[in-house]
Amino acid sequence: MTETSPRRKWAVSAAVILATFLVVLLMMATRPEPPDAVTEERAWPVAATTVSPDAHRPRLQLQGFLESPRTVTLKAAVEADVAHIEHDEGESVAEGALVLKLDEADNRLALEQREGDLAELQAQKRIDQRRVEADREELAIERELLELAQREAQRLQNLSESQHVSQSDLERANRELERQKLAVTSRQFAVDTAEERLQQADARLRQAQAARDRAQLNLERTDIRAPFRARIAALETAPGDRVAPGTPLARLYDLDRLEVRAQVPSTWLPQLRRARDNGDLEAQARIDGETVPLSLSRLAGQAQRGEGGAQALFAVSNGIDDLILGRFADVRIDLSPEPDTYLLPFEALYETNRIYRIQDERLEAIQVETRGRSPMPDGRPGVLVHSPELSGEQTILATQLPQAMNRLRVQITDTQAD
Repeated sequence: MTETSPRRKWAVSAAVILATFLVVLLMMATRPEPPDAVTEERAWPVAATTVSPDAHRPRLQLQGFLESPRTVTLKAAVEADVAHIEHDEGESVAEGALVLKLDEADNRLALEQREGDLAELQAQKRIDQRRVEADREELAIERELLELAQREAQRLQNLSESQHVSQSDLERANRELERQKLAVTSRQFAVDTAEERLQQADARLRQAQAARDRAQLNLERTDIRAPFRARIAALETAPGDRVAPGTPLARLYDLDRLEVRAQVPSTWLPQLRRARDNGDLEAQARIDGETVPLSLSRLAGQAQRGEGGAQALFAVSNGIDDLILGRFADVRIDLSPEPDTYLLPFEALYETNRIYRIQDERLEAIQVETRGRSPMPDGRPGVLVHSPELSGEQTILATQLPQAMNRLRVQITDTQAD
């Protein structure tokens, strides 16, 4: 009886443990299944813009400076004292207007001297002309006298053979004949060289006339006048100064040839040339608070090494006389329209060549080509894009979203229209 009691206890315990295990298994097998947890996809709040294709004009913004290709430094051409100055620095003057006056006393005296020299030579020429006429008349007389001397010498020679005349008379007649021959030769030479002597007189006369004209020109050069309608940029002298030829007197620039020089990036040069050739280019500059219309005059003939573009020169269409040379100019250029382009805010552009279209609350990446910049209707800067994948009205993501990718779910919280 005592030996079987522990075995019984063990058997009862094992049966209880087994029954408990079976009950637990049964409960686990028959328990109800819990419902599956559902995770809702997040929608990112974004702004969008609704746009349609159109022919938009790219706008190019440049910075330049006002200059003039016709800037001149007036210099003294004669030695003289500065008598008086007619216009001050900064004043505008008409073409041909007197800018300053040099004292003309010295140059007037020089002109009178040259005029006297010319008058003397003119009188000398008249004398030479009369001498030529006299030489011709005297030559005829000398020839007649030579014939008489020849006949007298021949007559005495004939008489000397018959010893009816003395030897001394014959020798005297022969000497007179030789003197007359020399007189005819001398007078003939004077007549033969008359043309050359008159040419010499004409040459001296032309030299005197040139000297007189130069003196007259020097006298006129005491008036320093504007070569074109201009503004006085600077005065280099004052009344009482003694100036020599070549001394700077004043600097002027042409008011009708003002230009704005600006650097155009090389990527914009084809569009700029096309707009110029098509006559579609519209430009203006903001200079010292003034809006000035411009027109593309030309591109610079050369570029410096390392420059990323070319210098463009824009003519000021309607000059304003108060514009100051060298002032900064903010240039705005509207180029030829780009057809089938979309105007988007810069926030819509990713990595310069991608935008996202929103369809059914999801993003779709579109590769685009940028065609320039243009202002938005509200004045904000915008970008022009084109893509064959786009047509008609489109809703485009207008937020710089770091998580932007294809099929990303978004929620439009702000819609803008073009």
